[in-house]
Amino acid sequence: MPAADRASGGLAAPGSLPGEYLVRVANGADARLASFSIGPADLLINAKPAEAVEYRGSAIGWRGGPGALAEGTLTAITDPITRRPVLSGTSGFRQPGSHALIGTVPVTADEAALLAATPGLAIPDWAWSHLVAIAVGASRTGGLFLWHRWQRAATNLRLIRAALAEAPR
Repeated sequence: MPAADRASGGLAAPGSLPGEYLVRVANGADARLASFSIGPADLLINAKPAEAVEYRGSAIGWRGGPGALAEGTLTAITDPITRRPVLSGTSGFRQPGSHALIGTVPVTADEAALLAATPGLAIPDWAWSHLVAIAVGASRTGGLFLWHRWQRAATNLRLIRAALAEAPR
């Protein structure tokens, strides 16, 4: 995890957002995937340009997108497992039936192998490889949003370490 991300509470650094994201669009039990192509100054949602795109640090807002994604906001934090931005936010907040948005850049097999080979968070290698496998699999369906606050991450990490210390080998 880059020091800048730790210092910013896990928020992704400004300018780190451009990429091709899969975003889970959820409204209650109903969920579907949308593609978000975030450029340095533009946004394509399901290959259609959004209008009125505004970047604010590690966040992006838009109006004029397609259908239920006509307007929305996304904020990025850095996932400490995949070391990529994870997006979360909402769309359609000015209309009934707003949607929760969670997304990330899918991790390729080569990137997954590299991540698994470079453990982090002071977690044992065998446990790290399991976390990477879970995070990589989830990256293909919009990602997981386990680490949305570093305080929670620190608490979870302490609990994981304690459980691993007690686990039979």
